[in-house]
Amino acid sequence: MNITSSIKEKIRLYGFWGMMQRVFKSIIYAVFKIKWEKCYLMSRTVEKIDYSLSEKGIEVRELKMKDYNNELWLTYLTEEKKDTLQKRFKTKNTKGYGVFVNGVLACSAWISFGIIAYNEDTILFKNDKAALLFDAYTHSYFRGNGYHNYMIKWRLNELKHNKIEKAYTIVFSYNKPSMVNQRKCRFDIDQIFYVFKIGSKIYLSKYSNK
Repeated sequence: MNITSSIKEKIRLYGFWGMMQRVFKSIIYAVFKIKWEKCYLMSRTVEKIDYSLSEKGIEVRELKMKDYNNELWLTYLTEEKKDTLQKRFKTKNTKGYGVFVNGVLACSAWISFGIIAYNEDTILFKNDKAALLFDAYTHSYFRGNGYHNYMIKWRLNELKHNKIEKAYTIVFSYNKPSMVNQRKCRFDIDQIFYVFKIGSKIYLSKYSNK
């Protein structure tokens, strides 16, 4: 993907101002090694979920590392991302699932059972009856087919099947499309917090319940 296409894609995903926020913060971090994000911890109960997912032609299965090893996902699979994924595959409480189109991974999405965390190293809290939906990503080639929203519902059904009572997800404030998708699936804001990254260290600052 060239620079022009990348910019257009970011604007489509986050809107112009959302994209500009990301660029500005990236520049600040590159110069001063300081970065911050406003995040929404969103939640919903699971017991009343009754999503019918009968769409034909949508194949979902549990992910393996080899599913990312194809030409389409080369730019996504940086060394840092590869290390992160390899750690997840070795962690018992995390499961990855993907939408496959003609045998090719189109959308990947993850569940963390019992651990609600900002990332693999920053845990918010633990609860055996709760789970976090996180890191849903649809490859640009397959966007516009509703796979992101489909995988929210698919994972909620998976939580219900595993007798999980409450689902959580974390959304960055600039990610308006993701917020819309979570709202459609009846997630509400549970808490608002800031994330500060100074150098390689991450700090969380909770400041409001809504």
